[in-house]
Amino acid sequence: MSYSKAFPIKETITEIKQLQRKAIPIISKRLRVLLVFKRHELEGISKRSVSAETGFDPNSIQNWRNLYIKQRL
Repeated sequence: MSYSKAFPIKETITEIKQLQRKAIPIISKRLRVLLVFKRHELEGISKRSVSAETGFDPNSIQNWRNLYIKQRL
């Protein structure tokens, strides 16, 4: 079972969208996932829920989430 995970995201939704417009495709996908996490920042959201919303593989989402938590993008 996949549990919700809440973590702080320092960027605002506006900042993430601006970065997304300028980013190369792979980073743009990661930023799209980050937007979903940002919308659920306080209560958290599972990787499977993010996967259902974005269409990306849950394992990729987990890897991107962990990369963000460790390195902040």
